[in-house]
Amino acid sequence: MIEYHTNKGIIKILHTFYAEDLKTLDFYKFVSYSYMRRNINNPLFIKKRRNTILIDLTQAKETIFQKYKTKTRNEIRRAIKEKVVFSIETNLNDFISFYNGFAFKKGQALLSYNSLSKLKPLTITKASQNDKAIVMHAYITDKKTNTVRLIHSASKRLDVDSNRRLIGWSNRFLHYQDMLYFKEKNIKTYDLGGTAHHTKTKDNHHIEEFKKEFGGYIVDEYQYESIPHFLAINIKRLISQF
Repeated sequence: MIEYHTNKGIIKILHTFYAEDLKTLDFYKFVSYSYMRRNINNPLFIKKRRNTILIDLTQAKETIFQKYKTKTRNEIRRAIKEKVVFSIETNLNDFISFYNGFAFKKGQALLSYNSLSKLKPLTITKASQNDKAIVMHAYITDKKTNTVRLIHSASKRLDVDSNRRLIGWSNRFLHYQDMLYFKEKNIKTYDLGGTAHHTKTKDNHHIEEFKKEFGGYIVDEYQYESIPHFLAINIKRLISQF
């Protein structure tokens, strides 16, 4: 289980990932439970069902690769031919700068050092060509379930002079190398970070189809919010619209 706090103004929110159960006494606090596998009916919490895609890393690496779509395997090979290389990024500020440049162009929320540094253990991976970052991924690892989950992904594909084909190859290459890296660390499950099944955004569904290329299996997961947390987040959302 992973726990960390964030602040929304004067409100301190507890985020809990991969918990096995809800703590009943959390019902009056500002608490959010995410990525739970159990379907719990508790009237003191707001429940949302989601899906995610998992890859079994206990398989042989050859088996993992062969379960990818043919096009995906070919694009990974193309990235290798283009001398794209894998590495671990240890500078959190470099990742934040890279991610925020991408998020700003997409109109998404930006990351802050304060919030991201609280997520531990955090692993950042990078695909580069000629020492220039093309794609980066950020992961959290839950040691109890032996699961690693993708939480942030960014690339250079929105840059004016970007080579979008190369970036697409590099992104697939990076996922593959990530799986091999975490497999070597004896992680059992690779979590691709959710699907877009519950949304109507076309771009999100494109991302979902991309994730399905890696041959994983879809499972249900659940998010639970305490009522104070649910009200605080939604009141803030409503106020921001005026």
